[in-house]
Amino acid sequence: MKIYVSNHGTFGAGRTNIPSITVYPALASGNATPIATLIGPNTGLTQTQFVAVDSTGRTYVSNQGTAGNSDITFSTITEYDNLQGNVAPVVTISNLRRPEGLAIDKNDNLLILTGNTIYGLPRGATSISQATTVIVGSNTQLFNDYGMFIESSGKLDLAGSNQVLTFAPGSNGNAMPQQNIAGPATQLYSDLGIAADAAGTLYVTNFDFNTINSYNSTDTTQPPANPMAPATGPAPRQVFASPLLNKPYGLFVDSGGAFYVANFGNNTILVFPSALQLASGATLQSISGSNTGLNNPIGVYVR
Repeated sequence: MKIYVSNHGTFGAGRTNIPSITVYPALASGNATPIATLIGPNTGLTQTQFVAVDSTGRTYVSNQGTAGNSDITFSTITEYDNLQGNVAPVVTISNLRRPEGLAIDKNDNLLILTGNTIYGLPRGATSISQATTVIVGSNTQLFNDYGMFIESSGKLDLAGSNQVLTFAPGSNGNAMPQQNIAGPATQLYSDLGIAADAAGTLYVTNFDFNTINSYNSTDTTQPPANPMAPATGPAPRQVFASPLLNKPYGLFVDSGGAFYVANFGNNTILVFPSALQLASGATLQSISGSNTGLNNPIGVYVR
């Protein structure tokens, strides 16, 4: 396995940044040098968001355009078969508005979250017009969501705008989520990253509060008795508030139950062996330092 990280880059004079994708061995720790780095003007990386990798090793990256231009003209999904140096993407999917979360299903179909729509594209697609599924409509309750994670069962989990949504496998069209977690009791604040373990327990990063919340697969918001009252969402089962968390953004749980956290605030990737260690703050690995190439990491993916 390898650890893939999407780095948003640092804003400087003239609001320019240098995004990149860095890759590390599964057991990398400390001030580790990446085994591959994708960076440079030919790459098409701009305002880089999340990263995902399919079974063949093809890497997918969501980009939100050049600094100050995040509209449909500049936003793309770029795909790569080689992550070494200043290489051009093999495919660029354009005409997307602010793409965020990415996921790869068991058949290597690509799922793209763009604001209030989720597109499902077969591998090799070059345009959103080739989407075989499109989740969109008022029933979906999608609203400026960010992170996305597909469970081994095929369920699709999303986080963002202080809510968590889960869609059943094969959802399409104006589908109703089978799980909706929202409301003040949930303690979701600036939630950006999401992942699930083998039992279906959901884990969500709270960027501004430096926490990770967990929820059961059966938790869902109940409609209030008074329709004018706020939603009565469930409280988190646990709130992990390790002092090691510093603006946690992307989150990934691998098949062995290890947690990977992208700390945007201090350019660090944390690896916790299990939820128990996440609770205690005992890391298995911590990747940080000048050799790592980490630069405001947003997404983390393990394959």
